[in-house]
Amino acid sequence: MVYRRHRQRNVVVTLYSEPHYRGARQTFTYDQKAYALGRTRLPRVGSIRVERTDASFRRGPDTVGSFVAMAVKGDRETRAEALGWLPLALVRMADPSSWQREYDPAGSRQSWVHLWAERPTSPPPPCDDRTAPGKEPWRNFLESTPDVGAWSTRVRYIEAGVRNPHRDDEASPVPPGWAPGHALPLEIVE
Repeated sequence: MVYRRHRQRNVVVTLYSEPHYRGARQTFTYDQKAYALGRTRLPRVGSIRVERTDASFRRGPDTVGSFVAMAVKGDRETRAEALGWLPLALVRMADPSSWQREYDPAGSRQSWVHLWAERPTSPPPPCDDRTAPGKEPWRNFLESTPDVGAWSTRVRYIEAGVRNPHRDDEASPVPPGWAPGHALPLEIVE
């Protein structure tokens, strides 16, 4: 069966200047860049909204299109075969059960944001138990957060990221294709 991606769009994170999703807002997509707070339209970060995209697939009408193309452009034998299969493809396309979305958790993506209190590095330094509360160099926000608390005044750099929300291991905040702990190419926009 031929499958077509149901939808594909960028996964974005939206930062708001005030708590509870109010005030000025700025949207970021994952582009392997960290932005200085001064380069954005935000005076500070008060709340964060992350977006989650579930990759779903559906049986597509691509089969009908390909059969029509074969019937029009193909040679005599190909036309005959395409015209034989075309009615079956039309019946399958009209069948509601053929349009059920098939969920693929491996393709799901979710945005997240990495807030930095100091200049970003890749990979980030570990935050261990010896770091005093309120002195961490960075913090991950993996879910929508209506109030970031003390981080609203500490943030200096913003880095958007993409992860698979269905993985709970330490590799989950790492983009697909990268191993945890390895340096990611990171450009800092001052």
